[in-house]
Amino acid sequence: MLADFLGIVGMLLISFAWVTTIKNIPPRSLSGIYSAGSFFLFLYALFSREVLFAMVNLFAVSVSLYQFLASFKKDEYSQHKKESSQESALELKSSPHD
Repeated sequence: MLADFLGIVGMLLISFAWVTTIKNIPPRSLSGIYSAGSFFLFLYALFSREVLFAMVNLFAVSVSLYQFLASFKKDEYSQHKKESSQESALELKSSPHD
């Protein structure tokens, strides 16, 4: 009973920590490796019938996979922003001066 309570508190604290960092997208390589590692730990926990460990790792897979996919969107946004600023600079350069 006490072990279950401690496990649930730990799971909730870890989950809360991950949720608070969801907007701080780490490097894609870290998110990808973390997703894969958490997925294998999730499978291990399932085979070991460790429900709390499985839940924590399933959540870890979800958050890190979200961050992995968001890193592509971030790169796309950065590229678009860079292209827009270059176009603006060209427009300013080519506009006639009074």
